[in-house]
Amino acid sequence: MVEVPFEFHAMVRRVDGSSCPFRCYVSGPRYDEGSSFYCYVDCLEIDNRARAIHGVDAEQAIELSFKFLKTMLDHHRLCV
Repeated sequence: MVEVPFEFHAMVRRVDGSSCPFRCYVSGPRYDEGSSFYCYVDCLEIDNRARAIHGVDAEQAIELSFKFLKTMLDHHRLCV
């Protein structure tokens, strides 16, 4: 099991005004043997699998994971 330093539960508002539960998990950074770091972003309500988001170091992997999360919410037009 991958450490989950960030766990987010909320209600999101869709474009049509309806609300639905939303949860997201972002794992702690892990080192990849390919000389990069990655975090898993898991938001099953809007994506059917966890995504590994890579960065050149642990800090960038975390930063890019949260940018990816924001992009996913924007793309699906969900407001937290």
